Amino acid sequence: MNDELFYRLALFVTPGISNGMIKKMIQKLGSAKSIYEADSRTIQKNFKIKIPPIELTSSIEKEVKREWIHIQKNGIKVAFFDQPEYPQRVQVCKSFPNLFFYLGEPLFNHDKVLSVVGTREASNYGADVVQKLISEIAPSNPLIVSGLALGIDTLAHEAALKNNLKTIGILGSGLGKIYPASNIKLIHKMVQNGSTVMSEYLYHQTPDKTNFPERNRIIASISDATLVVETKTKGGSIITAKMAHAYQKKLFAVPGSIFESGQSGCNELIQNGMAKMVTSGKEILQMLFWDNPVVDSYQPSLFFDFSEEEEKLLRMIQKKGKLTIDEIVAQSVSNTPSQIVTQLLKLEFQGIIECGPGKVYRIIKR
Repeated sequence: MNDELFYRLALFVTPGISNGMIKKMIQKLGSAKSIYEADSRTIQKNFKIKIPPIELTSSIEKEVKREWIHIQKNGIKVAFFDQPEYPQRVQVCKSFPNLFFYLGEPLFNHDKVLSVVGTREASNYGADVVQKLISEIAPSNPLIVSGLALGIDTLAHEAALKNNLKTIGILGSGLGKIYPASNIKLIHKMVQNGSTVMSEYLYHQTPDKTNFPERNRIIASISDATLVVETKTKGGSIITAKMAHAYQKKLFAVPGSIFESGQSGCNELIQNGMAKMVTSGKEILQMLFWDNPVVDSYQPSLFFDFSEEEEKLLRMIQKKGKLTIDEIVAQSVSNTPSQIVTQLLKLEFQGIIECGPGKVYRIIKR
């Protein structure tokens, strides 16, 4: 175990230090090791906050070494918040974790990610819908995310594998306490397939009921959009849907029968305008701009005279395939937001780009 990994795990298991505080200290001081080398006065002066003494007690050292044994023995990998393999999308969540433990491949930053959630008591209708929609979006090669719970979650992972798609399962427990146990075989199949199982909890963390709302914030934030297939008006799926909406992610819901209370949650999401109704994979692809191939290389048209800044915008969008207005503004250092909006409007009027739901831009003409 290298020093930095040791010290980061030590911070992770130290009580009384928040996620946000750990991130700020590492960003300010450069490493976790430097935090332990700094005295308490320096830390409190730099961050203007009183925190417990940061020291390697025998109990913390013992816990870190025990965790390291599990990591080595089981082939577990660790992704830290400042590493490129860390899931970048989750940073829309203010309480995003400092690290994730995972088995399989670091697929987190795939270009197309869809979360699928729903009831643990899936009906035949729900099962058919999951299979239909995932098979219909499969040609665009999305990554399917869910929570490895019984019902819709399990069906989503299985449908992804059946359609030769990669999938990520997010646990509400440690990797050594798989819940439900009936999904252990599914997890092995996912990892063998090159997919991923991840957790923000220590290896032996039990599936405490408070973990699942925390797990839901990752399901909602790690993807481009969340699809709710079948749910009641209360429960984990609705919590996830509301989180996705709060993170300004696309939210889709499949309409359910008015005679089935287990499907009423989807109808309510659609009725209150929080979710877009979908009845086919094609609709999902269209609303996410996943239905057409990305323009491989943008070549300036002979019929338009683009400014240098407009060229930069076009190449920025072309590189990613699609960008939200917020992403464009964040990446543009030489123009104000109002200037960027004006340039985008001009390009849109010329038919070079289009703006879809959620202020997402993509190139539609070479």
